[in-house]
Amino acid sequence: MDLFNSLNPFTKVFFSLLCIKILVQNYLDLRQRKSLKKNIHQVPAPFSGIISNEEHLKATRYNLEKLSFGKTVRSYRLIILLLWTLGGGLEFLSYSTLSQSNDYISVIKFLLYFFAIEMVLGLPVSIYSTFVIEQKYGFNKTTKKTFITDLFKSILISSILMIPLFLGLLKLLNVMGENWWIYSWAAFIGFQFILIFLYPKFIAPLFNKFSLLPEGELATSISELLKKINF
Repeated sequence: MDLFNSLNPFTKVFFSLLCIKILVQNYLDLRQRKSLKKNIHQVPAPFSGIISNEEHLKATRYNLEKLSFGKTVRSYRLIILLLWTLGGGLEFLSYSTLSQSNDYISVIKFLLYFFAIEMVLGLPVSIYSTFVIEQKYGFNKTTKKTFITDLFKSILISSILMIPLFLGLLKLLNVMGENWWIYSWAAFIGFQFILIFLYPKFIAPLFNKFSLLPEGELATSISELLKKINF
């Protein structure tokens, strides 16, 4: 308690919100786990006759394992987040890469180092999830070549999108004075809205193949549902 009281107000808010997020996530996981275990040996009524008991059991065990792994991943990511923030990781990286004038080259250098470190730290999670859990239950369709190719695509796309964004935010910081954070927030929100339109048309096709759903009962049912909800 004495340690918490010694923290500055911003750090207290950050730490408090982080604790609330962890509690909510664990609570939701607990509820989902109880529901899965309760119905593990019986196909729910809405799906009776659609999937077999074996398929239902396989899916339930898969979801239970994903929940357990997700809890481990959250703990791992929490440690990394605390090392970046309260542990001084971001401060050390900024001192190592940013010049006193905050020129754009040093900002790009900072971002590239940060993305590279985050990518390396996230690799064990992606590899285990894809080639252990997904492979175990027969859901993995990704080859090692595809995994590596998609990884480099993600790095390239992230660099193309994020570096100009952060350079723009730095420019706003330098020219907008005390209200820089308002303009930066508006720019970031606008950027997210732009991504909503760019992702399905330009980004997603780089990682997945899409084709029209063939005419039939499924396509008709989906079309009728969309019309019904006016979507």
